Amino acid sequence: AIGGLMGGANGSPEERSGVYGVYDGRRVYAPTYNIIYSGAGNDKGNLLFCKYLLNAVKKEMRRQYEAEKLDYDNELMAWESKKKDRGPAPQEPVYRDPFVPGNSSSSAVYRAIDANGGWGMMFETEADTVSAMIDSDYGNYSDLLRKAHHHETLSMNRVTDKVHIDIEEPRLS
Repeated sequence: AIGGLMGGANGSPEERSGVYGVYDGRRVYAPTYNIIYSGAGNDKGNLLFCKYLLNAVKKEMRRQYEAEKLDYDNELMAWESKKKDRGPAPQEPVYRDPFVPGNSSSSAVYRAIDANGGWGMMFETEADTVSAMIDSDYGNYSDLLRKAHHHETLSMNRVTDKVHIDIEEPRLS
């Protein structure tokens, strides 16, 4: 959980951040991939308390979003009330969250990581949550996981939503 935060918790879509080292001439970031498994009844569920360590970060990100959304709503109302010389419409803020749900479509994972400035954490208590999505048609993001592990550029283009995303040096835990 802490390694995930070190990957860039203070980043944004405009500014990349994160603790890194240099290995073989390339940046290597702190986020790691872990899976902990054992038989039933071995208290693996206690690992959920690690996720609770990050609740303050999650709450702060939500507070920032809600303040930005309120400002956006006010600016949009003012913009819509003008008849002339309105200028460009205000930009709606993106929702940021340190946690990228494992039960997400491929497109949603790309968008969540991009909204955070290239970082995020997938923290699930059941491996089945992620493996079921990897097996589905709309959620197959196994290539994203492999690329993110090596901090390779993630790219996505969706014509219907007019979305193009390029995430350089992704940091996904």
